[in-house]
Amino acid sequence: MSPRGHILVVDDNADLGENLIEILEDAGYRAQLFTDPLEALGKVCPGQYALALLDLRMPGLDGVELFRALRRRDPTLLAVAMTAFAHDDRVREAVDEGMLVVFTKPVEPSGLLGRLEGILATGA
Repeated sequence: MSPRGHILVVDDNADLGENLIEILEDAGYRAQLFTDPLEALGKVCPGQYALALLDLRMPGLDGVELFRALRRRDPTLLAVAMTAFAHDDRVREAVDEGMLVVFTKPVEPSGLLGRLEGILATGA
């Protein structure tokens, strides 16, 4: 495993997800993309990921619902959210559920990497 940790990325926009994976891997993280939140939920094991980067709006299971389900499976999993809808009602819910930050899409790579580094170093 990379010394920086393994990051789960779930976004139904495959192009954006692949771009995020490239950014994370270039920064030294191991990252895995799922474009289907139900598939991600079915394949995640406790302790497998240090952090989840989740899109808030996805068909089938949104980012908040996915985070709830992932936390039942792995209570130590840290998570951040992404959304193109900054004034989405789900943003408040994401924070209330324990997501540490909500990024507005398109996500600025330097801001994302700086925040993830802090989260992974301190757990908050």
